[in-house]
Amino acid sequence: MTNLSTIRANELLRTRFRGGKVEFYDPIFQLEPRLKGRAIFRMSLYDDFNPAGDRDHGSFIFAGYRFRFLIRPINGVRTLTLWPEADLLMQWSVP
Repeated sequence: MTNLSTIRANELLRTRFRGGKVEFYDPIFQLEPRLKGRAIFRMSLYDDFNPAGDRDHGSFIFAGYRFRFLIRPINGVRTLTLWPEADLLMQWSVP
């Protein structure tokens, strides 16, 4: 697979959820359903990629959480994984 075809396949999976499998790590199931849906939509709009990369990973802040996603082959299937990495609001303390 060429670099351009890898980028196209990754974009298709990330933006349209086609051409592979989508997985969520357990912490995402603890979030409110509407927040999960909106975070997934926000991920589909993500465009802050390294120009030399394959568009296979990224990180964004949404609703006080830092989310990460990663696209990689698992058992021969292109797999997109999304998880909340940190609750940024819980890291701030009020004096």
